[in-house]
Amino acid sequence: MNNIPYYGPDDVKVSLKYEELVSALELALADFSKGPDGGVSQPLRATAVVTQFNGCSIQLHTKKNIERANAIISVYP
Repeated sequence: MNNIPYYGPDDVKVSLKYEELVSALELALADFSKGPDGGVSQPLRATAVVTQFNGCSIQLHTKKNIERANAIISVYP
């Protein structure tokens, strides 16, 4: 597991344009807040508990029309 890349705060800041991110999030949250009229589908999340390391991985996904978003969040305290 030593060759898994790590992206720190500085790497993220260079890669993301804050204004574009905020604008996209505003539109996405507005559509989601409209309920069924917003056209957003957000299925249940999948969680895998990893008791050996006292952690878990969570998969989040959503879709609107043909656009999809996925995120995998791993938490190992």
